[in-house]
Amino acid sequence: ARLVYARLQRERGELAEAYGQYLRSAEQYPEEIEARRALAEMAVEGGNWDEAERHGLVAIGLAPEDPVVRAVIAALDYRAAAMAEDSEAMAAAAAAAAAVLDASPGHMIAQRLRIDHFARTGNIAAALDQTDQALVEQPDSIELYRLKLRLLAERDDEEALGAQLREMYDRFPGDEETRR
Repeated sequence: ARLVYARLQRERGELAEAYGQYLRSAEQYPEEIEARRALAEMAVEGGNWDEAERHGLVAIGLAPEDPVVRAVIAALDYRAAAMAEDSEAMAAAAAAAAAVLDASPGHMIAQRLRIDHFARTGNIAAALDQTDQALVEQPDSIELYRLKLRLLAERDDEEALGAQLREMYDRFPGDEETRR
């Protein structure tokens, strides 16, 4: 029942409540993969890397082939490699994310990792393509629109940049940053 409630809260966007319920479930049933997987995924999405590692490492032990768990581990590996400035390890983590996308198209953690890797390696066209794919999955994600805007600015494509700003203004009329 707790897991069902947590799932519903997450779907409603009540992330703090969902996280708390998943955490209680994981504490009561440490071997429960659904709770660990959700906690790890939510922690990555929220940038809470300590929690992502804590729950991700447990989850990988429980379900090493689960695409969400593999995406979380790829994100943890990528972050560690980026901090260490290890381009080979970053490429390996990006390849792991690509494998996740092959098995589970549309997985947002894997997509965002690939976008970042393409951008860091100077492949802006591929980063934009991956961003467009991510926007198909999450058309209301202002973060993805902002990311696309930065990529277009980096490519110095003024026409596309203007069109992107107009689309963002139309889609998110209440967003002050977009208006500015």
